Amino acid sequence: MIDTVRKAFNELCDLWSASHKIYSEHGIVLSVNKTNLTCTVKTLINQVELQGVLINCNVINSGLDKVSNIIYPKVGSDVIITYVNSGDEAFISQILQVDEIRTYINGKLHIENSSEVLGTIISDFIDKLKIANIVTPSGAGKFAPQTITDLEAIKVRFKNIID
Repeated sequence: MIDTVRKAFNELCDLWSASHKIYSEHGIVLSVNKTNLTCTVKTLINQVELQGVLINCNVINSGLDKVSNIIYPKVGSDVIITYVNSGDEAFISQILQVDEIRTYINGKLHIENSSEVLGTIISDFIDKLKIANIVTPSGAGKFAPQTITDLEAIKVRFKNIID
């Protein structure tokens, strides 16, 4: 029974794919190029090595914000490769194991969980350092003015890349 259903489903997919020129197959990630947002994938059916397969990258323009999510697959993991335009272009449409996820909001890296935002933590940490009392054998001390200037410059550099 399962084989009959699988066969019917595959035939239906083949008919749809032929008319829409979109189809998918199972593969294994061999390498990832984070600079070019591509990877090399070996297909499981034909054992073909595909280079330049696009990594899953979603861009959402929501009002004033532009949000980008990049999901990097783990090398050696199973993926589904989807082809468009008669197989001229391929991208990763499903990932079984994720190596890294990057989220950018308006070009800045944004990392948070349910209670904290990384950019805020870094900013607060640098602010606390600037007003810290340093205990020395000769009594309390503070950072030198140049150190405070350097800390502020580091804070600005962080804010340039992290939201």
